[in-house]
Amino acid sequence: MVKRALLFFLFVVFCAAFFFYYWKGGLIAMSTTDMLSTAGAFLDDIGAGRIDSAYARTSSNFRARHSLAQFRALIDQQPLLKEPAARQLGGYDLKTRHHIEGNATYRCVLQAAKTSLPVKLVLTTEQAEWRIEDFAPGEKD
Repeated sequence: MVKRALLFFLFVVFCAAFFFYYWKGGLIAMSTTDMLSTAGAFLDDIGAGRIDSAYARTSSNFRARHSLAQFRALIDQQPLLKEPAARQLGGYDLKTRHHIEGNATYRCVLQAAKTSLPVKLVLTTEQAEWRIEDFAPGEKD
């Protein structure tokens, strides 16, 4: 009886620890798939003209440094961003500082007709979600 009670108690503690980790974003925030999805959705929003939606995917630090008007001006400087373009992945780096915090760098090249544009995104986790921390169109590395 005591052995079963002890095993049940350990099971409950394990489940509580797992759900706390999951709830804090440990499994979601550090997912490479989620990071790539966020980067792709950000670029898709810009390409489709959904600038407000793309801006909403940025981090609070990005929004503190760049207003929506400045963000629109940055996009207007690179017309290829607003065109339907093929995206060639240039690579990504994922770094974790803590079990629920991480940073990533995503590089790609947008190609349309005979024009190409390298794009570099820096992502960070914020409240268990990947957000765009920095956006550098025209920068290779």
